[in-house]
Amino acid sequence: MSLSSVGEQLTIYVGSVILIAGILGSGFDLTRTSLAWCKARSFFLSTISVISFTCLCLATIDQFLATSQNAHLRRYNKIELAHRIVLVAIVVCIIPYGINNAYGLITAGMTKDVNQQVEESFISTIVGLIAYLYYMGNFYMFLISSSRFRHAVADRIIYGRNPNRINPT
Repeated sequence: MSLSSVGEQLTIYVGSVILIAGILGSGFDLTRTSLAWCKARSFFLSTISVISFTCLCLATIDQFLATSQNAHLRRYNKIELAHRIVLVAIVVCIIPYGINNAYGLITAGMTKDVNQQVEESFISTIVGLIAYLYYMGNFYMFLISSSRFRHAVADRIIYGRNPNRINPT
């Protein structure tokens, strides 16, 4: 099982546990009673999905290098190099979450002017959007790699055509 599959499974299971705990708990919100669960949930939801998507992209690059006709490119297909790149990618994916939390803790007691609050909100939004990379990544990968998918998207979004729609008579 690849690292991206493990990350996808963790994203699905953590999200499911959060949903089921909220539904079956009769209003019992574990994030309000357990600081550890609150922080772990936030960490997992913001980093695991990005790590999973990154590993999926790295696996695609690895397959390209392994099957390339160019001998120079095939030389980069080494397991030791792959391990190092995955480790660096995981650290890079965790850094924005850590910086955002550290900054929030350091400046929690400070009085901030409106301009600083706007800047913080903007940066926090950008960091939050990185967490959605997993969900939009598959769409963009298909959009880049498949001409058939591009035509289907153009038909539905640009031209407003939906060939599978059944209109009532």
